[in-house]
Amino acid sequence: MISILIPTHNCDCVSLCSWLSRQICMDSIEAEVIVMDDASTDIEIIEKNRGINGLAYCRVVELDKNIGIAKNRNHLADVAKGEYLLFLDADVYPVGTDFLKKYIDNRVDDGVLCGGMTFRLNGPVKMSPLRYRYGMKYESQQTQFISLNFFLPASVFKKVRFNESFSKYGHEDTRFGEDLQSAGYRIVKIDNPVYHDNGDSTELFLSKTRVAIDNLIEHRDLLFSTSRLLQLYDKLKCLPIGWMMRFPYCHCRTLMEKNLLSNDPSLTIYNIYRLSYLFVKNQKEKL
Repeated sequence: MISILIPTHNCDCVSLCSWLSRQICMDSIEAEVIVMDDASTDIEIIEKNRGINGLAYCRVVELDKNIGIAKNRNHLADVAKGEYLLFLDADVYPVGTDFLKKYIDNRVDDGVLCGGMTFRLNGPVKMSPLRYRYGMKYESQQTQFISLNFFLPASVFKKVRFNESFSKYGHEDTRFGEDLQSAGYRIVKIDNPVYHDNGDSTELFLSKTRVAIDNLIEHRDLLFSTSRLLQLYDKLKCLPIGWMMRFPYCHCRTLMEKNLLSNDPSLTIYNIYRLSYLFVKNQKEKL
């Protein structure tokens, strides 16, 4: 049996669950779909997602208080009944009609399958140009473990769980991937992608970027070995001109954000924005 586990917070999962319900029926797969709502605040979305309970094989669990993405994923695994777990983010949609079957046919008992992701500009939600460019350039390449679409035996997850000290947005999946490999489990990348239909505005994406960097600082010891941003910071801060890296964010933030909010954003400017913000944060929090 497969447990398909979807953590959500203020995100409409009806379309994804409808697709999963149909495919489970069509392919005669023994499966369950569990959506865990991490104390959403959008009443309209809460009501929509409650309709998922009417779909075959699907149910929604509503949490009374927000516990964060890492605890949410761990809790989903705790209530799951399947021998195998498929974790999907709430804002994804399978690309291939054989999505579930491909995971079943390629399953391994000593590791994790990562199906990857791609993006579409003409999907059901309007995607910000910056979010699209960043996703296609970096995230779709599967250079690091990403938790929005992965499949593993429940027995593996019992031994390696998400680190619950990651209560804020960002990097909990990077740490989870490292913990899997440290425990001797394989991470196998296969061609079984989902569309990441992220509807965040550029303003929200930039806000999440800053929160993710705050999280990077907080968990420096756990993330340094895999974070190129932290490693670059460590190299530059030792240079005589390292202090100048605060300048872009302090004095050019408005100009940078004007570009990033445009229809033709520069990923070079975005990367400078991130690095400079890290240097600025270091004025108060010593790395």
